[in-house]
Amino acid sequence: MTLHARNTVRTLSLVVCASIVTGCVTESVTSDGRPMPAKPRRIEAPPSTAVVAKLAFLIGAKPKDSNGNGFPDLFETTVMLFTADEKPLHRDGAFHFTLTQAGMMDDPETTPLHEWTMSSEEAEAYRRTTLMGPVYEIPLSLASAPIERVPMMAADMIVEFRPSDGGPSVRCNGVRTIQFGRRSVR
Repeated sequence: MTLHARNTVRTLSLVVCASIVTGCVTESVTSDGRPMPAKPRRIEAPPSTAVVAKLAFLIGAKPKDSNGNGFPDLFETTVMLFTADEKPLHRDGAFHFTLTQAGMMDDPETTPLHEWTMSSEEAEAYRRTTLMGPVYEIPLSLASAPIERVPMMAADMIVEFRPSDGGPSVRCNGVRTIQFGRRSVR
């Protein structure tokens, strides 16, 4: 065997041995030492007879000025419906949103600043499936309301879901306080 052939055999032997020794390594921790996250699991959809028992209600942090008049008037809302065992779902039904002066929601003599009612058919157009699961992303506008052009103020908002099948209505837990209107011009 020539010197060149021996060197080639040695090099190949070293490469084979190195690959056997190192092999494939499966990490069970992340690069910062934390354990790997659990494998995602599929959540079974609730049965079609499941009843809405709870809802979550979120409002975007900053209303948008939808018509360019300097008064923020468009609220981006997200509503999630849940069964009693906290499975998210879409269901046919209407949504009723109520906006009142801050701190006045439970006063029976308070007149709402504005109300929006969205029929079951209208709500269907706002169904989405996001990373959170099935949601309704519903924009609410004050552009045509008499309270659009107001100085900066705080108000409370709630939402109630009214199922089409005549089941019990579900209201969000507590109010969501929002700020809208325009700062005074100096």
